[in-house]
Amino acid sequence: CAIMWSVMRELGMEFEANNEDDQIIATAMVVGVRTDTEEMSVDDTSEIDLMAVAELHPFVTQKILRQIIRYPVPKLWYELRRKAEEEAASEGSALVTGLGFLTQESRDALAWVADDLERRDGVDTCVAFGIIEDRIVGVVRCSNPTLELNDFVRRVFGEDSVGGGKRGKAAATAPLGQFFSSYTESSKVKVW
Repeated sequence: CAIMWSVMRELGMEFEANNEDDQIIATAMVVGVRTDTEEMSVDDTSEIDLMAVAELHPFVTQKILRQIIRYPVPKLWYELRRKAEEEAASEGSALVTGLGFLTQESRDALAWVADDLERRDGVDTCVAFGIIEDRIVGVVRCSNPTLELNDFVRRVFGEDSVGGGKRGKAAATAPLGQFFSSYTESSKVKVW
């Protein structure tokens, strides 16, 4: 979003204070910069990021910004967070937890749980995983600068599994096989 702001600025595009569309776009761009820079806390936060937020801020609709930042968290996520605690296994500064069978709609809970558990005192790497349809889906959070996250994810989930990521964040999926969807429920539980 900071790059888009920079391009818009170079093209002479400006926001208007009383234009609702401009306010919505400016608000979304500020959220984008804040998200990309983890609230301006990552090492590669740039001057462009800071300038973008400063110049966009007067056009931000605070009510919308608060709604985005303080989005309602589904009750299920808290139940999954509790399950993550119960299932967590740790060794050294690494923590791994399984959340069981998830729906596609609850997939984001993996990231939410991993973000939260990686912040625990003494933990610098967290893997949260679950089964969604016919795949194991994992989310990794890591503050250990010596761990090459993409290599780690490829070793754990397979060479073609990496789903992208940012510094300290990665996700991956690995297929359970073409016949997994036709397994009985008890067979699926055994696979888990």
